[in-house]
Amino acid sequence: MIKNILTESKVHCITNYVSAREIINALYAIGARGYVGDDPDEVKDITEYCDSLLINIGTLNFRTIRSMLKAGLYANQLRRPIILQPQAIETSTLRKNTIQTFLNELHVDIIIGDICEIKEVYSLVSNRAVEEGKITVEQMADIIAERKKCTVIIMDIDDYVTNGKESYTCKNRTGLLTTVFGYKCVYAAVAAAVVGTGLDAYKAAKWATLLMRAAREKTEEKLSAMDLGIGAFDEILINSLAKIDSIIGLLDEYRDK
Repeated sequence: MIKNILTESKVHCITNYVSAREIINALYAIGARGYVGDDPDEVKDITEYCDSLLINIGTLNFRTIRSMLKAGLYANQLRRPIILQPQAIETSTLRKNTIQTFLNELHVDIIIGDICEIKEVYSLVSNRAVEEGKITVEQMADIIAERKKCTVIIMDIDDYVTNGKESYTCKNRTGLLTTVFGYKCVYAAVAAAVVGTGLDAYKAAKWATLLMRAAREKTEEKLSAMDLGIGAFDEILINSLAKIDSIIGLLDEYRDK
């Protein structure tokens, strides 16, 4: 059922080279397609060919910054949804300045990050430092979503989705995979595939969150049952995504929330 909906949803992935293989395999596993291209001379062609654009700044450089901005501007022109993952934004001034530029120049449909990343984005959007204890990260996400007219996903033990007006907390049973670098990149790619089907950003983000919860729980069950560590993460997560229809009635669960 789910794969039928996602079939031929094509994602242009300008992403980090560490997780590119996992991202593309995960997209194929759910029935979508991923295309990795970050040369400035081809990004417009690939963006036009695809249904959504995923921008992940995990391995940033000046060439990819140019490509991301060029692709993003063209995606806006074509009304293709953009998913922005400000990966490790807290680690460098270059990353912060790049995300600030993207937020100023592009309309982004979904921003997805962990708690640290969402806090940094909040600082950029609100032009103020985070005052710990005075505002929750969920409230920060609400403000980002409202001001930037987008949907925000916080990836954590319990995931949080908001568009500034509506919000949803996805309760997860375990938290192991939140510590795995590649998991978060796959999560963003799945969200990009879902929003590429034509769903509005909030519904797509919520749908992707439920899909990733199912895959995450199945993956962690297998890791535990087989007494394996996170080194086995890639293969088992992708296999779980490939069999997602058999492990959860996702659409029925979504309708009930």
